[in-house]
Amino acid sequence: MNTQNINQKDPQTLETAMIEAKEALVTKHLEHNPEPLLRAIERPLTAKIEMKSLARKILLVDAIPNGDVLHIYDSDTDQPTFKISNENDEATCSGMRYPLPRVNAVPFRTNFRVEDYSNFKTKYEKINHLIDLLAKEIISREDKALLRVMNLAITQGKVNKVKHGIISDKASSRLAIVEATTEIERWDLLCSNILLNDVYFDKFVETCFDRNDFDKQTHEVVRKGCGFVGTIFGKQIVVSPNVPEGIIYFATEPEFLGVFCTHSGVIMDRISLDGASCHTFTNMVVLNPKGLSCWKDERYV
Repeated sequence: MNTQNINQKDPQTLETAMIEAKEALVTKHLEHNPEPLLRAIERPLTAKIEMKSLARKILLVDAIPNGDVLHIYDSDTDQPTFKISNENDEATCSGMRYPLPRVNAVPFRTNFRVEDYSNFKTKYEKINHLIDLLAKEIISREDKALLRVMNLAITQGKVNKVKHGIISDKASSRLAIVEATTEIERWDLLCSNILLNDVYFDKFVETCFDRNDFDKQTHEVVRKGCGFVGTIFGKQIVVSPNVPEGIIYFATEPEFLGVFCTHSGVIMDRISLDGASCHTFTNMVVLNPKGLSCWKDERYV
């Protein structure tokens, strides 16, 4: 009888009942037992990060088992390696390894904390907002660390030239892509990813390509933030606000470029209606600088 009554309720009533149930559950855990709420937040938070983090798309993700504090990777015998060297995300060159071409990577703990005193209609909405803020903070930190490592690999690796020019029309844009990908593919590697700023990408598409080069969905998605937005010439386009405007990075396939090592995932430490904190254990290593190239638009840099 109760089931029949529930089924007969209008959608608005059911939605209100669901909101009230969520609100009661969040209130209960915030006031008395936050541990289940913290653990429940970790999975959706990790999913948001994996969807938009540049480092987790460009490098091969290696989930290290809990307890392992050191991981060793094979590298090219005639090329230096580049990695994050401390908790401050400083990038360093590890040099060439003779006679054993190996490099170790220690996942460093990174703490994240956000505060927000804005008001929402429900506590459930406020918790979701804090999750979004944490994800944005972690993605920004990972993207900037990746760019430090990549820039160091490109400038100190000195295997691929940094290309310069002005992108103003279709011919110049396609020439830029050809020149930069050739730097990678002359080493028998496949260029599979193109990274650029989200705002610059929008200008890049509008100025240099026909509408039929990218489908309508791509134009809509790119204005919503960052992440994978489409393909061109068989290469994935990945955009992020953390990439400097006017600089286009080109990268080979993740398994031939480097490693993003992590263990434990995202671990929530605290949450309240005023803020939240968490931490991660990560590091990133570029093992093969031959797999990176860069093109700079002289109008911006």
